[in-house]
Amino acid sequence: MKKRGICLLLAAVMLCCAACGSRQTTEGGGEKDQYMTEPVPDGKPDPVEPQDTTVDTTTTHTCTFSISCETILDNMDKCVENKKFLVPADGVIFPATEVTFSDGESVYDVLQRVCKANKIHMESSFTPVYNSAYIEGIHNLYEFDVGKLSG
Repeated sequence: MKKRGICLLLAAVMLCCAACGSRQTTEGGGEKDQYMTEPVPDGKPDPVEPQDTTVDTTTTHTCTFSISCETILDNMDKCVENKKFLVPADGVIFPATEVTFSDGESVYDVLQRVCKANKIHMESSFTPVYNSAYIEGIHNLYEFDVGKLSG
C-alpha cells in the first residue's frame, strides 16, 4: 500500500511538472524555451524546427568548414590506447575548406555532406527531447575517448 502511494505521488508530481508550461525563468530573470535554451538575442533570427525548414537550392552561400581534434594533442595521456593512432599529428581531420551550402541547410546538414564526400566516419543520433541531432563521434573518435570530460 505504501509503495502504491509513493508511485501515485510521483505520478502526480510528474504530471504537475509537465503541466507547468514550456517556459522557465533563469537566475538572471530571462525565460528559457521548451528546450531550456536562452532567449534569442535582439537582431538575431529565431530558430526554426528542422521539420519546418525548406532548403532553397537556388540560393547558395559559402562558408569555411574544418574539423579538428587538436585539443586531444594536449591530452594524449588520457586518450584510449587503441584510439591514439586515429589522432592526426597536427590534429586536423578536415582542413579549413570553402564549402557551399543552400538557404535552409543546417550546420549538421553541411557536416554530414562534408563527412560523406570526404569519407570521414561520423556517427550521430536524433535527440527527441531537444529535436536535434547529437554527434556521437567523428573520425572514429567518440565522447569519453580522451577522459570523462571529453566529447
